[in-house]
Amino acid sequence: MWESLFRWGAKHIFVIDIHGDQQHGDALIGAIRKTRQTLNIDVRSVIANLLANQLGITKDQEEFLIFDIDFSFDSFEPPPHFPDFHAGAQGTARFLKYFPDLVKQEKIKELSPRLLSKEDQEEWQKGGERTKSIAPKGYVGNPQGYTPFLAEDKLDFISGFIEFASREILHYLRTQSKKEN
Repeated sequence: MWESLFRWGAKHIFVIDIHGDQQHGDALIGAIRKTRQTLNIDVRSVIANLLANQLGITKDQEEFLIFDIDFSFDSFEPPPHFPDFHAGAQGTARFLKYFPDLVKQEKIKELSPRLLSKEDQEEWQKGGERTKSIAPKGYVGNPQGYTPFLAEDKLDFISGFIEFASREILHYLRTQSKKEN
């Protein structure tokens, strides 16, 4: 796919991946590195500073474009106080906002919080049967804990990601344009 974009003259390719699966992320980074080496094209994974900090990724790593999330925005939903990374409060709220017909709201009331220890989180990342044994109902977090940030003036995760990532991409492209001229 990236080779095709390269043939069409693309100079910069930005990969947006919010899936969060470690194997998925490792495969993408491997593909980005290979593409950068073989085609000599600027391909980068766009990630938030919060995730970069957790993973030990720094701004000098060429495979990444790291953007800062400004939590001083009055309308931005703050991060949860505990791990809530798969179909928890934030995921439930996102689905209620973007796909309300797919949410069985009566079922949410039956789902008590599922919080993982650090060790369980590491096992969760391995996927497969290990993940199923740790979270048999398929969620981690607190689906009941979603907040009514569904109002249009609120920046949820998706809107916030788009807002701050696009600002950083534009800033990056402007600085690259100056270097090329």
